[in-house]
Amino acid sequence: SGRVVLSMLLITPLIKDWCYKHELEQCSPDCQVMKIHEEIGELSSALLKHDKEAIIDAIGDVYIALTVLSEQIHIDIEERLMDFQNHYYHMYHEVSKFMVEVFYPKIENLTFAVTMPNSYGKTVKDKHINDIVSALQYLSIMINLNFNDCVKTAFTEVKNRSKTRVYRNFRD
Repeated sequence: SGRVVLSMLLITPLIKDWCYKHELEQCSPDCQVMKIHEEIGELSSALLKHDKEAIIDAIGDVYIALTVLSEQIHIDIEERLMDFQNHYYHMYHEVSKFMVEVFYPKIENLTFAVTMPNSYGKTVKDKHINDIVSALQYLSIMINLNFNDCVKTAFTEVKNRSKTRVYRNFRD
């Protein structure tokens, strides 16, 4: 686990640089939440199809989308990597049960925290991002994947995309 964190601490700044290169930090957090939901839909589809390559890519894409959102709302996602919380996840042995009972509710909590900015402070958003990063890490463990490899694979695919391919959003 320590090696994964160290490796993630090396790749996350590259993701942040890519984010700034494409000016994604200036885009709407609401649109980024939509992007996260899109990536989670791809993750769900890949899990249902047992498509290992698509699962690897989707886990990485969700983390990349979370990193961009973190930059938009001024949260240090690298601290979340250091804070891996196994919580009560060890109770889950079925991926579908974990996704429905843990992962999706955590995404909804983050969605509400980001889209209702006056109702939730930075600490609450920080906690929700921490919960999702931990859930992604645990999901990787559940299905015998290396979280770091998932992020590296996804980032290798997206890092050379043009801005129009990166982010088809509605700029404010």
